Amino acid sequence: MREIKKMHDTVTNLRKAQALYVNRQQEFERAKEAYSKADSDKQEKRKKTEDDALHKAAEAETTYKACVAESNYRHKELEKNKAELLAKVREQIELCDQVMKTVTVEYFQLLHAVSAPLPVQVLL
Repeated sequence: MREIKKMHDTVTNLRKAQALYVNRQQEFERAKEAYSKADSDKQEKRKKTEDDALHKAAEAETTYKACVAESNYRHKELEKNKAELLAKVREQIELCDQVMKTVTVEYFQLLHAVSAPLPVQVLL
């Protein structure tokens, strides 16, 4: 259950990072357009805004990539744990089957021994 909770948290973080990344990319595109349309006296200020937006977009991309990597790692761990648990369950089922077979054989052997005709003793 802990692994599933961690996976859900990771997916939530991934979605947040993705939304932030898309938002920052859009901000960068708007800043880029504003720079290209700006007058020559405002271009320096617009260039600074564009550079800030580019820096924030790059940070958001790095965060998003880290979240993707963590999500992939958590998914692999979850699959590994699932495989291990299924193997253990399979072993337990096989053990139960073996015990049931043994008990059944012994039961019928005892039943046969009890119900077999007793030798008749002749009393003289």
